[in-house]
Amino acid sequence: MDEGIALLPATHSKTRAAFLTYQAEAYLRDGEIETAAETATRAGSGWTTRLGQRPGRPGFTAL
Repeated sequence: MDEGIALLPATHSKTRAAFLTYQAEAYLRDGEIETAAETATRAGSGWTTRLGQRPGRPGFTAL
């Protein structure tokens, strides 16, 4: 996933943030709390908070 994210043009910042958010969610599920927090931070706190607050999505605010 890192390679794909790196290939995204700078104009696709929302796409990059969404991918990083889902990657952070996977790290969180695997119990890699620090890596999840770092990845969520790279995604940008506004995006991770909004996605985490959607119905049916785990909350990243717990990080």
